[in-house]
Amino acid sequence: MNPGEGSMDRYLATRDGKLHKLWQDDGLLSMRWEGIVRHPLGMLVPVVLVELTEKGKSDAAGTPNSGFIGIKMCEQQFDRITGIEISNNDTAAKVEYTWKLANLTPFGKRQNEVLGQGAFCGNLASQADSILMSLYDDGWRVAQ
Repeated sequence: MNPGEGSMDRYLATRDGKLHKLWQDDGLLSMRWEGIVRHPLGMLVPVVLVELTEKGKSDAAGTPNSGFIGIKMCEQQFDRITGIEISNNDTAAKVEYTWKLANLTPFGKRQNEVLGQGAFCGNLASQADSILMSLYDDGWRVAQ
């Protein structure tokens, strides 16, 4: 093991460590160094206990006691309808639309700072998509 390999400072020099440190500085989580273990593939892996603070828990998603908590980074928002193509005697339609990622949480903002376009919410530009719809007696529904 190299000098400093099994330390919190070494971990904080990694991409994930830098991001966790920023989140800690923002009061979103706390970190505690637990040590280092050897992965089954042979590499040494840092073990850092990360816990959300009350402030950070506001963006948590998932089951708190599962051992893993998802963190909301941003929201997917409908943007606009860009086209409608009707077919099958006016009973089916392909609706083209755009959506975008918006409303970055503090976690998402920091992740974008560190990872840029590689971040989960790194691409805030509108994205094109489409969906098939069917006409029923009571109106249009998403086709199953």
